[in-house]
Amino acid sequence: MVTMPSLKLESVEPSICSAEFDNIPEELIARVFNKENFGNNDYGALSVEKERIELPPKHWNDDYHTLKNYFYPHVVKITQELIESDPIHYPFFHNMKDFKRWFDNHFINGPGNFGFIPIIDQVGFYQSPHIDNRFSFMAGIINIQENQTGTIFLADNKISSPWREHHGLGCTEEEVIYRASGKKHSGTFWLNGDNNWHAVPKVLETRKILLLNLYF
Repeated sequence: MVTMPSLKLESVEPSICSAEFDNIPEELIARVFNKENFGNNDYGALSVEKERIELPPKHWNDDYHTLKNYFYPHVVKITQELIESDPIHYPFFHNMKDFKRWFDNHFINGPGNFGFIPIIDQVGFYQSPHIDNRFSFMAGIINIQENQTGTIFLADNKISSPWREHHGLGCTEEEVIYRASGKKHSGTFWLNGDNNWHAVPKVLETRKILLLNLYF
């Protein structure tokens, strides 16, 4: 059973937290992350570099659902931690007697959705500074290997000249609120909002993550 020995609030404005996980079954990860089953997704109007490939729904087998279920209780706790850190923007959640029931009623049983996507970002992938679309309430990534590249969270949407030239590799410390760890079995999670600008610098070594979203 996957455990979460560490959960830490990293930022309140915007709301960001980090976590570390133990007992993730390596054989299960290896089966889920069989690269032969991965491919490019159609993101519609969203611009996503072709170097990102993901596990499509046709390969969401028993192994995939087992892995998702292992993380489910931790995602509930992480979501509650993020919401309770921001009583100004989310006052109606505070003092809720049964947060898990609300979570299940909305994101498991509908009308929302708990998105859980195995992702492989190949060398050359990057994401310019952006805010997640408003269908996403909370998002997060979990490193399933030691990753060199982590998501960075920016003070605003200003894109410096080094970013444009180097896709984030020249981003200054003054522009960065928080740098997500690439440590194996660590994760970073955030609430979507007007000020939660984030980006992925150019990937120099293959990056393997679980991408989580809670959709309205």
